[in-house]
Amino acid sequence: RILLLDGAMGTMIQGHRLDEAGYRGECFAGHAHDLKGDNDLLVLTQPGIVAGTPGYMAPEVLANTEADARSDIFVFGVIAWELATGKHPFGNNPNSQMARLHDLTAGNEVVLPAPLTTPGLDAIIRRCMRRLPQDRYDTADALLHDLRKLQTQEISMASSVVPRADGLWWWQF
Repeated sequence: RILLLDGAMGTMIQGHRLDEAGYRGECFAGHAHDLKGDNDLLVLTQPGIVAGTPGYMAPEVLANTEADARSDIFVFGVIAWELATGKHPFGNNPNSQMARLHDLTAGNEVVLPAPLTTPGLDAIIRRCMRRLPQDRYDTADALLHDLRKLQTQEISMASSVVPRADGLWWWQF
């Protein structure tokens, strides 16, 4: 699982003033070591507390329904779109972002601006941001597989495209 916590989220977590039992929850009630302060565990023990930055939340997280690894894949798609275009896929205004995300929770599909100039990358990112989790990649490994396959195709198809000196593309990890 991947959990992105920014500074504001950490401050919000501190505002809940959780004790040791709050951090442990039912999942880690019998754990041998202290867990207080381990904010990464809260996604499992206190899922109602850890949510995220609204413009970067999957529809199921906004709707307060069950989230899983595919929720993180949605967020990856949002961030990848921003990296590729320089713009948030749901608009640069937080109100428009929330309105578009609310549309997703209401059952509407993602409507993105014009396709990216790299068709394969466009298809991968759009799959990441599908409304229903079961329509996204099941795992980060499956997503990475397609990204690596795309990288290989791009290098062989475009002789004018020169990879960075270190051989990495922006989507490589």
